[in-house]
Order: sequence, then structure tokens, then C-alpha cells
Amino acid sequence: MKIRTTVIFFLVLAVIAGYFYFDQKKTKSADEEYSASKALLPYTFDEIDSVDFFNPFGDLIKWKRDGDGWQVTYPVVTVGSKSMIDYMLKLTVPGRRWKSFDAEDRFADYGLENPSTSIILHNSLRSRCDTILFGDKTPLNTQCYVRLGSSKEIIVTTDLSRNLMEKTLYHLRDKNLLYMEADSISAFSFRKNTRSYFFEKDAEGNWVVAGTSVLADKNLIKPYLYDLVDALIYGFAAENMLHANKFGIDPKSDNILLSTRSGTVEVSFGKIDENFVYATRTGLGKIVKIESRYLDIFDWIDERIMVLKAASFDPAEVSGLVCEYPSETVRIDFATKSLSIDGNPSIEISTVDIQRILYMLISVSFDSGISPAADDDSEVRAARYSILGEDEILLDRLDFYIDQNGMENVMGFKTRSSGSTGTKNSREIRTFILSRANSSR
Repeated sequence: MKIRTTVIFFLVLAVIAGYFYFDQKKTKSADEEYSASKALLPYTFDEIDSVDFFNPFGDLIKWKRDGDGWQVTYPVVTVGSKSMIDYMLKLTVPGRRWKSFDAEDRFADYGLENPSTSIILHNSLRSRCDTILFGDKTPLNTQCYVRLGSSKEIIVTTDLSRNLMEKTLYHLRDKNLLYMEADSISAFSFRKNTRSYFFEKDAEGNWVVAGTSVLADKNLIKPYLYDLVDALIYGFAAENMLHANKFGIDPKSDNILLSTRSGTVEVSFGKIDENFVYATRTGLGKIVKIESRYLDIFDWIDERIMVLKAASFDPAEVSGLVCEYPSETVRIDFATKSLSIDGNPSIEISTVDIQRILYMLISVSFDSGISPAADDDSEVRAARYSILGEDEILLDRLDFYIDQNGMENVMGFKTRSSGSTGTKNSREIRTFILSRANSSR
């Protein structure tokens, strides 16, 4: 008896479930049929191959599908704005009817005798071409009178609006100046008048002066490059380069060269126009306007962009130091915390003093006039500091020279650069080291 009751119970459940399944399927089918009947066109924007657009300002603009994006083909040939064109077409196709009625040839009453806007949609998949005419009158702010081709029917839409169609070539073309990621840039240079600056990333990803280990200020460079790759075009001053000099752009213009694995892109700058500057880039072939703040890079000077350090070593890797002066040589062994002068018996030196010496060496900076280091030992050195790692491997070396005016110049081994350091660096370091030796005796 119990088995029979259980079977009947499950049969009833199956009947109920089947009823609801088919009822929902029927409802879904009805909803889909109703939605289809309300669609303006029987396809989506994904099927559109190309578009002819007559905007409210009397302009004809054409574009076609190009891979995942769009290409404007008239009145100029250029990359289309994917986000803007996709947005515009998604609201247009399939579109949504609110109501429709026979115009009885009174198209003027709805602004459709001379449509303010029209858009022709080419769909090769369905072998069809659809024209949507937009009236210059609006039933409500969020609605629009439209007409499909030569149909006598007036359609009131709920998605389309006259504002949506108020697009010009500027809105529909791509407005990105560059097509690269900031992190992909491996080197860059910029030229101001006759002076050029060159920078590159080292193996650790730091920005350095090209050909040296002189660090550049990443807090200055990184934000600028991230900002530049997002630069937007605010105007197209000329569609070709025939009269580039009119906008201040010529082969001697201030420029920036950005290098990636894909190649090098040059951005050249011309005249300033209020808050904008005329510019062009490799492969663009047009004169555009971008924000003048991108000219800030040309105000960078040595003291601002470069971390003016003569030395480049990791204090944690240092195990010893050799200090060579005209009258004595001092050796410091960090492992045994010992200091010796000219091979005499070692004396103890504290960890604090060792850290202070390392800090003084790593802090040696150029005062001005950085230049590539010359491999020239003909001059008499005031001091040489050899920074050693394990097994006495040379990590870095600083050579100090005193010129005729009593000014110090330093040559960095690892940074491969040289320049003035002022008047005190080597003397202070030498005085401190010898004072530690004397105080320990």
C-alpha cells in the first residue's frame, strides 16, 4: 500500500512539473514573439557591415567594420571610435517600437518630409540594406519619430533620440594619440632645441640615463608616461602634413621618442593654442591638438629628472672596503669589523661606523655636469674607494679628483659617469674614516 501511494505521489509531481515547464516555455515563446514584434529591425548591430550616416549638420560620414572595430572611410580614412559607434548602433539596431501609425502622407507634421538625419545600414548576411529616417520633431524628450525607408508608417521609438544622432566626424573617429601600454616602453628620449635626453630601463626595471647606471627619477618619469599613453585628441587641425610648418611642426620640432618591442614612435610638438598644442605622431599623417601639459617634459632639467648619485651598489652586499689616499691605504673588513692602515695590525670598528661610511659613499651625488666617465687614470686622485663584495669582487668604485679651483670631481665605476660634487664629499669621508682609526687606538 505504501509503495502504491509513493508511486502515485511522484506521478502527480511529474505532471505538475511538466505543466509548469511547458507553461513557462509557452510564456517565454510568447514573450520572445512579442519582443520580436516590437523590434524596429529583425537583427542586431553585430550583423552590420557598414554604415552611411547623414548627420543633422548636413555631413555624410561613412564607416565599415574592421575586425573587432570600425574604420571611418569618408570624408577621411581613419580609425573609428569603437566605443562610440558600438553605443550608437546598439541603440539603433534592433531598436524598439513604442507605437506606430499611418502618416497618411503628412510626413511634414512629424519632421519627416525633410528628415534631419538618416542612417543606412548594410547587412550582407541577410542581403539587405535598411534606411532609418529621423524626424526633426520629438513627441517626448526620450522618444523619436522615425520612418523605415519609403514606408508610409510613422514609428515612435523608445530607445532612439535625436540627441543620439547628433554626432560629427570628431565623435565617430578614434581619439587616442598612442596605441601602447606604458609598461611596454623600454626606452625613451626627448629633444628640446638642440639638447637631447636619453633614458632606458635597466635589468631591474629602473629608469637610468642611457648607457649608464645613473638613476632617473621614476616618480617623475612613470606618471608622465602613463599619462602620455592615455592622451586624447581634442581636435584635428589638418588631415595631412602638407602645411605642417603652419602649425609649428618641422624636422627640428621638440619631440619625444618612445621605444617598445614593436618599434619606436615619435611624437612631435608644434605651436601652442591656449591650453592645447599642435602635435603629430609616427604613422598618423595628421596634425592634431592635445593638451599642452604634455610639454612639461621639456621643462625637466638634469637636477630634476636624474637621481644624481655617483655610486650604485647595494649596501647589504658589501663585505669590505679599500680606501686609497695619496699617503695611506685603509682596508675595512665588515665581517670581522676590523680596520687596518697600510697593512698595520687591525683595529676594531663598530657596526654603526661601518653603516655610516656606507651611507656617506652611497650618498655621494653630482652637483652638476654629468658626463660619461672617461677611462683615464693619468690624473692624480684625491681618493679612491673600492667597494667589495664576497670574495673581494668589485661591486663599485668611486674616484675623486680635485681640480685647480679646489672643486671635487667624482667618477663612478658602475654608473659609468662623472661630474662635479662640490667641495666636501671625499674630505668628509676620509676625515671620518681616519678619525675612527685614531679613536680606536
